[in-house]
Amino acid sequence: SSSPSSASSIPSAPVAQRPIRIVIDDVLPSSFPSDATKRLRQATRLALGSDPHSCRGRIFPPLSPGAADCLGEEAVILATAAISNVRSIIMAKLQAEYKVSMQLGGAEALLQWLHFDDLGEASTGEPLPSRAYCQRHVDAVNRPHYAISTILYLNTHGRDFQGGRLLFHDDDGDMEVLPKEGRLVAFSSGPENPHSVERLRSGERFALSTWFQSQ
Repeated sequence: SSSPSSASSIPSAPVAQRPIRIVIDDVLPSSFPSDATKRLRQATRLALGSDPHSCRGRIFPPLSPGAADCLGEEAVILATAAISNVRSIIMAKLQAEYKVSMQLGGAEALLQWLHFDDLGEASTGEPLPSRAYCQRHVDAVNRPHYAISTILYLNTHGRDFQGGRLLFHDDDGDMEVLPKEGRLVAFSSGPENPHSVERLRSGERFALSTWFQSQ
């Protein structure tokens, strides 16, 4: 995951006592269309276009005002409902597995479309935004009020792309998470979870990333 790069003066969220890491498969409820992830991929592709050298990069904020003008109303409804569902699941998991009672409130989200050749430079000579994902980072450095980071994968490692694994950089070695369509990864956003995304070697990787604040 990678959070928006602007800084914030909002006070830091409490740092977790130990790293919170949760992986859950098939998190979208049966009330969702069976091809919901495909619809979100298609909407993301349509909204961002096919130019890998776009100055906007290949990220789109589905919760932003006017998002439906680019994504389409259906995709915005799907993304908003998915984020709400993720919020409920993670709060329940935090209580059940970590004995942490945390109310997740405001969220920032990005639909992300990474292509294996996105690590070049834009026509301006500036590095493309996609490059940041391959750098080791901590989400709360950019946004100190982030409490929980989540990634909902919209397609699958090995089938749709090579590379693109999520890597947690622990003192005793890296822990990897393989992207899988419908898989949710959630983790505390602070310095206990430095991470990066492995550079893609082929194909395209789609995901819905969300950063929640605690109330």
